Amino acid sequence: MNATGSPSGTRAVFSQRLVLRKNPARELMHDYSRRMGWPILEETQSEEEIRSRVITLEIGGYSNLVYTEDTSAGECYVYAKGRSRAVVERLALSIAEDLEPWSVRELAEAIDRESSSAGLVRLLARLGLSAPYSFDETVFMRLARALRHESASVRLEAVYALSYSPWPEYEPILGQLAAQDPDEEVRELARDILKLYQEARKDD
Repeated sequence: MNATGSPSGTRAVFSQRLVLRKNPARELMHDYSRRMGWPILEETQSEEEIRSRVITLEIGGYSNLVYTEDTSAGECYVYAKGRSRAVVERLALSIAEDLEPWSVRELAEAIDRESSSAGLVRLLARLGLSAPYSFDETVFMRLARALRHESASVRLEAVYALSYSPWPEYEPILGQLAAQDPDEEVRELARDILKLYQEARKDD
């Protein structure tokens, strides 16, 4: 057995990230732990650029609920983790019913209505985190459109959002941004994300 509660040598399975409406949600997670009878297995805090706090709840049956505060995105989310895809997906559905996170559909609709760059930046961060690991047309359409937005801040956030779900469908657009975007920061980040995509393919 290892520190995550999974048998040693067994590859973990992760659910889709569920972005929480309450932010931060540390007290919510402590309350949820008590209510569900899921003890806190580990709680860590760091000065890392991406993740500042992680709380892991032990569900049982080699399954965990992991809460993360993502400093870069300015959001917090949870996901279920275990060794069985079916069990993890059932847990994620149950947790979503309890915690009522942002849904992909409502985030996509909010993006369609939003006119300000600042509002789009926040919504794109949530949508990127909420994106499933497999290709989703709803997410793809909104992020691909944002990658062509006139505001460099929106394009930058859209590129960052792609780091959470490295779908190959994004690569042609990322390649164009890496070579031709008028903003240097966008070009550099697009190149970095393309490298992440290449590394993800090697891992697969």
